[in-house]
Amino acid sequence: RTSGQAPPAPVATTPPWYKVVLALIATITIYYGATPGKKAKPRGQHGVECCYLISDTPVVDYALLVHSVFDTNSPLAIEFSGNDRGKTVYFALRWENSRGQKGPFGPIMSAIIP
Repeated sequence: RTSGQAPPAPVATTPPWYKVVLALIATITIYYGATPGKKAKPRGQHGVECCYLISDTPVVDYALLVHSVFDTNSPLAIEFSGNDRGKTVYFALRWENSRGQKGPFGPIMSAIIP
């Protein structure tokens, strides 16, 4: 390491805490952070990746969550088409550091698109 440079960003070892709010039509709003109720990110983490899929059947494999959005400042809002209202979206979040390295996913959650 050269003097004056920041240390390398660590890869997260724990997933983000998150909470879903369904207050807006066709929008899922996800509040996330390092610990429940706090929006702060762990040291060295640039933001959160949310992988998701609208599906009629439960999704239990992270590999099936083929859509992805990235956010650096909680909350994350995912807007869907009005045609998607009433459908179930499955999603999971994980931290990503400033070098693009990803930590582990949190649990796969689901919500009905309002």
